[in-house]
Amino acid sequence: MKYSEAEKRIKALSSKYDIDMSWGYFDVAYNGKTHVIYVSGDYEYDLHVGNVNTFLNMPFSNKVYMILAELAITPLDERVEERTRRSKQS
Repeated sequence: MKYSEAEKRIKALSSKYDIDMSWGYFDVAYNGKTHVIYVSGDYEYDLHVGNVNTFLNMPFSNKVYMILAELAITPLDERVEERTRRSKQS
């Protein structure tokens, strides 16, 4: 799963969800609270729930978890969008 796909799917669940990737994590923010649940950008299979009580009270928490679990099992090099290269025209 690509980061962009995970972000799109999570944001579709609620307008209160946002994604913060500023620290190298795919960090789901809910109502401005970050590090509630996140996936490491450095390791495969690295999914963390930071605050279980906050996480369980979020709407669609099970769906968010499943999306992030799918992202976490995706190899690191497959998470990033491939950039389209344009050939230079003479």
